[in-house]
Amino acid sequence: MESTTRSTLAAVKEQLLAAANSNVLSTNPAELAATVGVLTEIRNICDGLELKVIHQAEVCEVAKAADASSTTAWLADKQGIDPTRAKKKLTLARMVEQHLPTAGAALCAGEISVDQVHAIAHTVAKLPSAAPLAEVDKTLTDHAHTLGPTPLRKLGNHVLELVAPDIAHQILQAQVEREERDADKTAYFHLNQDPDSGMWRFNGRTDKDTGERLHLLVDARSRPVKGADGPDLRTAAARRADAFGQIIELAHNHSTTRHGGNRTQMVVMVNPDTGIGTTLHTGQDLSPELTARIMCEAEVSHLLPDHLMPGHLHLTDPERLFTGKLRRLLELRDRGCAFPGCDRPPGWTHAHHIKAWSKGGPTTLNNGVLLCTHHHRVIHRGDWAIRMALDGKPEFIPPPWIDHHQTPIRNPIHA
Repeated sequence: MESTTRSTLAAVKEQLLAAANSNVLSTNPAELAATVGVLTEIRNICDGLELKVIHQAEVCEVAKAADASSTTAWLADKQGIDPTRAKKKLTLARMVEQHLPTAGAALCAGEISVDQVHAIAHTVAKLPSAAPLAEVDKTLTDHAHTLGPTPLRKLGNHVLELVAPDIAHQILQAQVEREERDADKTAYFHLNQDPDSGMWRFNGRTDKDTGERLHLLVDARSRPVKGADGPDLRTAAARRADAFGQIIELAHNHSTTRHGGNRTQMVVMVNPDTGIGTTLHTGQDLSPELTARIMCEAEVSHLLPDHLMPGHLHLTDPERLFTGKLRRLLELRDRGCAFPGCDRPPGWTHAHHIKAWSKGGPTTLNNGVLLCTHHHRVIHRGDWAIRMALDGKPEFIPPPWIDHHQTPIRNPIHA
């Protein structure tokens, strides 16, 4: 029988190789769609057979016979895949053999995909042994004929209400309590800096309430920004990254946490000749544009050169910052981001010096304007200009490629 299986697979392989190496493919859309359908069924059948073979290989201790350290290591080496992927295959093979006969049969018949089986296995793995696992397997497999992996997982969260409504509440409560009890054991947060670009990478896993709060904060701040500068061309991922940055900035500005004896601060050293900044704690160089943007709402100190006044530190006048009553006056006047067409509220804005403070601009109501993070960047790129009108309201002068007359415009949204 074993040789029959191998010979059958060898014959199928030869036929597939012939099809793959054929240069004659249909140009008919319907024919191509049908071909993709057949290939999908073949792939599903192969995935189902593979899970069976992997499980049998573990039972027969093939890894031991090959002097491998484990079935996972043997499979990774045999297939030339990452050990993490090999472990996932082995875990699913065990799950299908022990708890998912219906899903396994549908996979071997080519009716559903291995991703859908993963979704079903994800649900079953979370359920206690008292749950009707066979009914869950059957119900989710039936729905897999019409649902993809993601909606199938979502259905799995409520599947007990379909198959066992009388005990669903008790099982769900026990499951949720176990998940929340184990949250601390599985929570993590990784933060690493790319030494080449200076960009930061992070990933993590947190408890439900922390994740929900973060999701709400990011979601509220990541919708496209309106403005006279045209449509927001940032991707959704880029908007979420900017939103996360705004949340960090708000937390940083209101933090009372101590770092080295002082309130947590990002310290940037600025070269007065080049305008290039360097972060004190990580040594990263910042462009003059980014440095200037950071300085808009930063406390500034001047360390005079040793040959002028050794070791003397001159602290800036606090009136350089738009704080207290002056900040409230800006909010009352601008009512949010003043950039034309933007609807961001005051709490999401920076106070920007129209004439840079580093170039002698005063910290006064007539030299200040509120800008959201996105339009703050736009202004610091230098294409748009700002002027204060005779009535004390800020006006924005567009670049010539937007308006060749460069007619000053205002934001009517907060008027």
